[in-house]
Amino acid sequence: MPSLKQILSRYRKEPFDQLCETLQREGKKEIGIVWNRGMGDIPLSMYAATLRLKAKVPGAKVTYLTRKGLLEPFSLLPGAASVHAFDGGRGSDLSTIDWHQFGPFDHVIEHLDIKYNFLWQINKLIPHLDWKEELDHLAEPFGLPERCIGIHMETETDQFYDRDRSFSIPVWEEIFTHLIDEMGYHVVLFGAQPKEAQSRPGLIDLRGKTRFLELMAIIKNKLSVLIAPDSGVLCCAYYLNAQFPLKVVSIWGATNQGILKQGVISPNRQLTHIALKGEEQNVHAISKQQLYEAIDDR
Repeated sequence: MPSLKQILSRYRKEPFDQLCETLQREGKKEIGIVWNRGMGDIPLSMYAATLRLKAKVPGAKVTYLTRKGLLEPFSLLPGAASVHAFDGGRGSDLSTIDWHQFGPFDHVIEHLDIKYNFLWQINKLIPHLDWKEELDHLAEPFGLPERCIGIHMETETDQFYDRDRSFSIPVWEEIFTHLIDEMGYHVVLFGAQPKEAQSRPGLIDLRGKTRFLELMAIIKNKLSVLIAPDSGVLCCAYYLNAQFPLKVVSIWGATNQGILKQGVISPNRQLTHIALKGEEQNVHAISKQQLYEAIDDR
């Protein structure tokens, strides 16, 4: 149930729009935006922020200031003048950083609250991450066969939420064993560096071994199906602005977030999406059979 603040925010001018009007009125055009939260928010929120700034502040130059791990995702964001990285990880203390070392800014937005901004875009705006064909070669060094199934097993942001977003490791092991032995697929695993790598015929464990652009190149050029929970990988693959055949099977507990909350199609017209939603917002209520049927729905 939405809070009173959320209900009121629907009828008031959003804080970001108010800021844009102030920047325009004061003639401030060199704008820095600090972002040190999720990767999925780059297409889901930073795309809208860039559009809004450039529309309401004609001639605005938008520079993003982010952690090193997000430089590559931001490199695909259209409209940004430049992107710079600071030292530190997600959640680290940024209070001592002098943002003006990265440019002669008229204004730096250090704390952008996406919860109460950009509501105008829901069910309307199709985010884009602009892919460049010259990046396709990044998939080749991994020697993958064509038309694999990719599985993003674990999200790096589970620690920030009170609900599981993905299946347990033993359940995933049952799933990829079935996909290999019973359905004849090659399976590629993506995600953070695991404590113990998986090894068996038909399985390629790339967890912790790909940069972001390499991962997107693999998804674009080597996969027929991507299975993923709500995550930055899912968001970025879904909003990749390139035309290529891909079936995305997403798994959900809580559904009022991510690409489901955005509520729009992918810019990739060849992408098909099947969302599997657990009953009572419990991702573990999704059966393995539901997943197999979604993958092989011929």
